[in-house]
Amino acid sequence: MDLNWPHQLTLMTTKLFLESERLKIYFASPKQTIDIIRTAIVASIAHSFLVTPCPLSVLNQWDTQILAAIKSKYKLWVCTSTALLREDKAKVRSGALP
Repeated sequence: MDLNWPHQLTLMTTKLFLESERLKIYFASPKQTIDIIRTAIVASIAHSFLVTPCPLSVLNQWDTQILAAIKSKYKLWVCTSTALLREDKAKVRSGALP
């Protein structure tokens, strides 16, 4: 890893896109998909970019890709509100993703 942040962000965006596309066709239940996203994908992003300056536009793009995979697994319409997916009712707090 070097200090070329735009290059690193592009690589992570590409990796996240490929992982989210794989999750869409993976034969896991929706709950298993959420667990995979929480434990593997979000954790890798948090670990890789702990101190990296990441623009808000890139974070929104990543969030959109993750939510698209969740919508696909739950067979929701594309126009489904993202606030609905971010609410974690089991933990009684806002934010399905940690």
